[in-house]
Amino acid sequence: MPILLARIDDRLIHGQVVVGWAQTLKAGHIIVINDEIVNNDMQKFLFRMATPSDINLSILTIHEAAE
Repeated sequence: MPILLARIDDRLIHGQVVVGWAQTLKAGHIIVINDEIVNNDMQKFLFRMATPSDINLSILTIHEAAE
């Protein structure tokens, strides 16, 4: 799977990512890399709700992403 866009943004998933970049690039997968969110079920739930159903979402720790 090619990387279409790499972005560092403390807002993580928001309108510009979902509506602007993901749709324009026809992205099929968004990866959030954040150690705090991995352990926060409410945050993970909110990010899943913000991600369109036709786009996969992975939430990884920094260590998992590096591997």
